Amino acid sequence: MRMILLLALLCQATMATPLYRPSGHTLKDSTYELNAELSLWQSSALYDVDGTETAFEDTESFTKIDTDVSVAYGFNNDFTVFGKLRFRQLTSEYTLGSEDLSVTNSGVESYGFGFLYGFKSSGQLRYNIQGEFSQTAYTNTEYANTSEIPNDEIVLGDSGSSYKLGVNLSYLYSKDHYLNASGFYHQPANDLSAELPWSLDSTWLWDKWSVSLGLEGVLSMGGDEFSDNPAAKVPQGRGATAMFQSINREYIAPKIGAYYSFGNWRVGAQLASVVSGVSTDKGNEVTLSLFRASQGKSVSEIKKKQFKEYRIEATILKVSPRGRYVQIDHGLSQDVEKNMIFDIYKSDYFGGNELVASAVAHEVGIQKSILRIVKVHSKLKVKKGFVARAQ
Repeated sequence: MRMILLLALLCQATMATPLYRPSGHTLKDSTYELNAELSLWQSSALYDVDGTETAFEDTESFTKIDTDVSVAYGFNNDFTVFGKLRFRQLTSEYTLGSEDLSVTNSGVESYGFGFLYGFKSSGQLRYNIQGEFSQTAYTNTEYANTSEIPNDEIVLGDSGSSYKLGVNLSYLYSKDHYLNASGFYHQPANDLSAELPWSLDSTWLWDKWSVSLGLEGVLSMGGDEFSDNPAAKVPQGRGATAMFQSINREYIAPKIGAYYSFGNWRVGAQLASVVSGVSTDKGNEVTLSLFRASQGKSVSEIKKKQFKEYRIEATILKVSPRGRYVQIDHGLSQDVEKNMIFDIYKSDYFGGNELVASAVAHEVGIQKSILRIVKVHSKLKVKKGFVARAQ
């Protein structure tokens, strides 16, 4: 009993898993994720090409509603692919001469696809490379001057194709706390300057809830051909916004989110607020999300895997007096999860591998775990130094 209590203290509480995948992780083999988001953006001011803020007049407003749907699939534990679709609705009020106008536009804004390629963990650090391509479903009309633009025309966004490539990192700071960082090279549509999107966040996990605090933003590489003469840029559409057809845009936005999980589903809400910028809008965005994740392959399917396909190989450090529990030298940092099935082998230097028992992950810590023996396959007793393997 003392040994069991000691092992429990070493591993302590199991980390909660509210359907949360840190940014540096990829999907597991044969699993998928479905995600739907509804984002409401409301502008309150404009930032010009020098970063000077200009507040809206009483007759001015700009609202953007995005509906995003995406699906991701794990081909194996290291390679994930995804596709996405965005529907957008814009509404803006503005003054032209002595006339107060209201313009709207809606439709499919863009579609795209991408991939994540993950690398082996380094302690508590995980990272992957992400690539993504997007294409708008429309083409903006360019005009010689602003007077030629119809009063009721507002563009859905920056038209054309875009791509980005970068890296996502996640660090397991404690058993229920992740630190995430992302950075990309992005070539936007509409011949805009190349830019560097980035994000940082700190996420805490509980049994059903997760909360995230962070920052996101964009750094411009300053390559717009109209940097020295902004007035010469060809106009596109109307509306009280500087969000599109920008010149070397930049911004910083703090964000906070809360999420609740039940079964394979998760619902959440996030608030982000642009507090500084260049050639863009100042404002707030509220995002509501609905997420579903699959469980992946069943335990029976995993048990049918061949010996050479084991993904995790740990060493037994301790055995309880009655032999019902063992401690291994792997934990969350090595992708061990609660209820994961292990096969325990007696291995030798000559390549012998005798299956001794099967066990289930009972308590999972960051670097160590406790397994509970559920089936005995041999007359041998499980001992310190035996190998525990899992898919």
